[in-house]
Amino acid sequence: RVHPRTAQHRPQSTTETKACNSVSCSPGWRPNLCTTVSALADTFVPSKLRGRKQCWDEYIPFPCVMRTQPVNQSECGTEKLPLLLDLHGTGSNRGNQRSRSGWQKLALFARIAVLWPDGPFDAHSLRSLVNHTLARFPTKLDAKRVYVAGYSTGCASAQLFAKEASDLVAAVACHSGFLDQLYSWAGRDTAAYAPVSVMVTHGLLDEVVPYKSSFLSAGAVSNFHTWARRNGCSGRPSIALIASQKAELRTMRKCAGGTQVALLTLRLARHTSYGAFDGVQPTEVAWEFLRDKRLGRVAPLPGHHSRGIVLDAPAAVDESFKFDSDLVRVSRLGKCVSLGLFVFVLFYCAEQDCYIPWIHRAPMRGSVNG
Repeated sequence: RVHPRTAQHRPQSTTETKACNSVSCSPGWRPNLCTTVSALADTFVPSKLRGRKQCWDEYIPFPCVMRTQPVNQSECGTEKLPLLLDLHGTGSNRGNQRSRSGWQKLALFARIAVLWPDGPFDAHSLRSLVNHTLARFPTKLDAKRVYVAGYSTGCASAQLFAKEASDLVAAVACHSGFLDQLYSWAGRDTAAYAPVSVMVTHGLLDEVVPYKSSFLSAGAVSNFHTWARRNGCSGRPSIALIASQKAELRTMRKCAGGTQVALLTLRLARHTSYGAFDGVQPTEVAWEFLRDKRLGRVAPLPGHHSRGIVLDAPAAVDESFKFDSDLVRVSRLGKCVSLGLFVFVLFYCAEQDCYIPWIHRAPMRGSVNG
């Protein structure tokens, strides 16, 4: 049902395998897989999506990565591996996302199965792709550990997919995007939504998707509060400083279903929030957030140990949480009042022929033509 456009990756020599530090030279690498959404689907698919072509690259770790010949899975243990989707942003593609996000390197050494699909993204096609991959590797992949990552619009798509497929997605950790780019939760029926752990990494100097709230965007902190409310979080977030205060990790831990909501703020980063920022590796922090998350629980898994991200200070209670939340509401109210006042002045001046220098609706009173 899946037809690769390129030949299967050739077996590698022992020397090549030992030197491999990328998924593209690993036996589990399969690029350019293509089919239609309807061929992937095991559930209802809207008619407008049935003929859409879906292409992706995948990396499924072999039972024994260093073996050059096929082996029986029982020889290498029976541990099931997590599955992660890495979604690209607008104007990009799966190849660019694979090369820049950092998940390619982590997948090799942390043994993560990763899919890099091409957009546009919607809940039906992503769900079909995940279910299709789980069905192909039923003894290899853990259906309780499906994670979603992404960048910019891909981050917004990842959060929307978590909302629409909360029965399938265990957690999200994405970069430089907000849910409200694609979706407004206000007034929507959320009865089918089950809490999902969400972490967003955002640059404080982001010039494309601004960190601070504006007329066009709610902002990173507001997005954090939205997920905290939808996940039924209580109390106040803890704050941890990373790499000499170059990054701030804000986390809500007391949420429904044992979920968590987190915001990683990179104080020196712009829209591109991948790579190293003064000792901070955002993708590694994202994996620390994801690795223990499962559908139904977030307790640490047996045999999993933290890589030891060094915090400058122990987690502290954020006493400003209520103030921040109130400030967001006041800011929105102030914007609405300001906009209403501006419109009122325009209409008033149009009727009264008052002078506004930058509009020139009417000449100044007392002028030669007045």
